[in-house]
Order: sequence, then structure tokens, then C-alpha cells
Amino acid sequence: MKIELLPDFGFESESIENVRKRYSGFGIALFKLIEDCHEEVCDRLAFYRATTHQNNDVYAVCSNKNNSCAIQLDPDTEVICLWNKTVRTEITSWSENPEHEALEFLLENLACST
Repeated sequence: MKIELLPDFGFESESIENVRKRYSGFGIALFKLIEDCHEEVCDRLAFYRATTHQNNDVYAVCSNKNNSCAIQLDPDTEVICLWNKTVRTEITSWSENPEHEALEFLLENLACST
């Protein structure tokens, strides 16, 4: 399965429940924060697991009628990667509150809420 904005890997869809069962690493609280504070964003998240490379990572794509952005949680480097077609950032443990910083970036820079 090829998905716009995701690396050129193979992917399979997965539910948030499966994500939470298999991943408890760095950044996972971001999805609970989105669910609790921004239901409109949560409803547009689609989750994926890579089948070829980096298959321990969590991938999610948030799309609306005007925009798409991607989220990657990488347990090996403990980083939250956020990007769209023009902007990219990585947030890690040097941040005082990485999940809140990631959510703010999603809403303000990636237009994930509109």
C-alpha cells in the first residue's frame, strides 16, 4: 500500500487499538492528547504500520479537504516526526513537553485542524 506523505515503504492499515497494544514508546501520549482535546483531528487520523522498514514505528496521516500531514513515532531515536509537503520538524526528549509541542505544531504549522 502506497500512501501519500509516507516514505516509500510498504504499509498496512492498523487501528489505534492495535497501535496502543504494540507501542508504548516515546510520543504515544500524543494520540491520547489529540483524542481528548481535538476530536475533529482524531476523527481524521489513519494509522499505519510499515511492512518493509522501520516496522516498530507508528505512522499516522491526518487529512482534510485542503491538507494532509503525517506523524511518525520512532522508538529507536525517541522522536516525534511531523511533516506535510512543505514543512517538517522533529521533536524529542529535549522538549519540556514533547506531546504538547507536537500537537501545537500540528495545529499551527500543518493546518491539521481545518
